[in-house]
Amino acid sequence: MSQHPSFGSFPPGDGDGGGTAPVLLVDDDPNSLLSLSRRWRGRFQLVTADSGAAAVAAVEEGLRQGRPFAAVLCDMHMPGLNGLDTLARIRALSPDTVPVMLTGDSDQQTAVAAINQGNIFRFYTKPADPALLEAGLTAALRQNRLLRAERCLAENEARRRLALGRMAAAFAHEISTPIGVALSAVSDEMRGLMRLGAQLAEGGVDQGALGAELRALGRSGQLALAHLNRCADMAARFRRAFADQDQDPVLVYDLAEVIEAVRAGLRAQFKDLPVRQEIDCPPGLLIKGTPGLIEQVLTNLMLNALKHGFAGGSRAGTLRLAVERRDPGRLRLLFSDDGAGMPPEDAARVFEPFFTTARGGSGGGLGLFLCYNLVSAGLGGSISCDSAPGLGTRFLIEFPITLAADTQEGGDGLQPKG
Repeated sequence: MSQHPSFGSFPPGDGDGGGTAPVLLVDDDPNSLLSLSRRWRGRFQLVTADSGAAAVAAVEEGLRQGRPFAAVLCDMHMPGLNGLDTLARIRALSPDTVPVMLTGDSDQQTAVAAINQGNIFRFYTKPADPALLEAGLTAALRQNRLLRAERCLAENEARRRLALGRMAAAFAHEISTPIGVALSAVSDEMRGLMRLGAQLAEGGVDQGALGAELRALGRSGQLALAHLNRCADMAARFRRAFADQDQDPVLVYDLAEVIEAVRAGLRAQFKDLPVRQEIDCPPGLLIKGTPGLIEQVLTNLMLNALKHGFAGGSRAGTLRLAVERRDPGRLRLLFSDDGAGMPPEDAARVFEPFFTTARGGSGGGLGLFLCYNLVSAGLGGSISCDSAPGLGTRFLIEFPITLAADTQEGGDGLQPKG
C-alpha cells in the first residue's frame, strides 16, 4: 500500500459550506482500512492513509484544496509517527478536525495520555464494534459542525467590531464639521446678545441697530439648527447601519421569491422610469437563513444604482441580477448596471462609511457601507465593486449558505417563508 493517498479523487466535501465533509481513516493495517472503507462506503466521504506521515500529508492537501477533514479516526501504534504525534500535528494544521483514537491498548494510562495530550474527542479499544465506531464518527461530525459554527460566529463578530471601529472613526471625522459650524454660530449669537445687553445697560438701543442684531441672531440660529439637525441625522443613520441583524429570524426561504419581494417593494420608485430589471435566479432554491439580510442588501444596491447610475431615473438603462451556486455550500450574486459608472478610485472607496459621489445630494454615503456590513458580518461573505465611467458598475457578492435539503427534518424548528 502506498505511503500517500491519491488526491485525484479527493471527496467533494463542503469545506465551510453544507453537505458532508470528508473523514480520514489512519491505520497501518490494510485489512482494517479495507474493512472500514467497505462498511462505511456511502455513509461517510472517506480518505485513507496507512501511516502518520501519509495522514499529515492528506490533511495538508485537503487544506490546499479547501476541503478540510471533519474528523480523523487514527490508530495508536504505527511505524514512524504514532497516533498521538499524528493527531497533534493534524490538530496544529486543522484545529476544527475532530480526533478519534483507536488502539489495541486497553490500559488506563494510554487512555489518559491520549485524552490529555491529544485532546481526543473519542477513545476506542480494539477490537471495536463497527457500529460503535460509526456512532462515534457521526458524533465527531456534529462536533466539527459546532466548532466551525463557533469559529464563523467569532470571525463575524471580529468583522463587525472592525466595521464598527471604522465607522466610529469616520463618524467622529464627519460630525466634527457641523458641530464646529454650530458652535461658531452659537458663539456669534452670544456675542450679539452681549452687545445688546451692553447697549441696554448704557440706557438705550437704536432701533436700526436692534433690527440688525436680531436679524443676525436669526441667521446664526438657523445656521446652528441646520447643522445640529445634520448631526442628529448622521447619528440616526449610524444607529440604523449597526442595527442588530441577529434579531432577524432564521427561516427556510425561496431566494427567487425574496428577490421578487424586493422588486415589488421598489415598484413605486421604478414606476414609469426607463430602467429595466433582468433577473436570472434558479427556481426552487430553498435556503436556510435570514432572508431579511438579502432583502436589505438588494434594496440598497437597487436604490443606489437608480440614484447614481441612472441619475434618479432620468437616464435609461438596465439593472441585472444573476444568481449562481458556486458549490453545494456557497452562493454568488452578480449585481450590475449599464449606467454612468464611476472612476476606479471611487469604486475602491464605495464601502467606506460616509463616502459618496454626490456630496450635495441626499443620502450621506451609508447605503453601500451598510451592504458591506450586512454581507460581511451578517452573511459571513464578501462583496466587491468594479466600475468605469460610462461602462456601468458591478457588485460581486459571495457567501456561504445552508440548503434547506441539508437540514434534518423536524429537528430545527424552522418556519418556511414564501
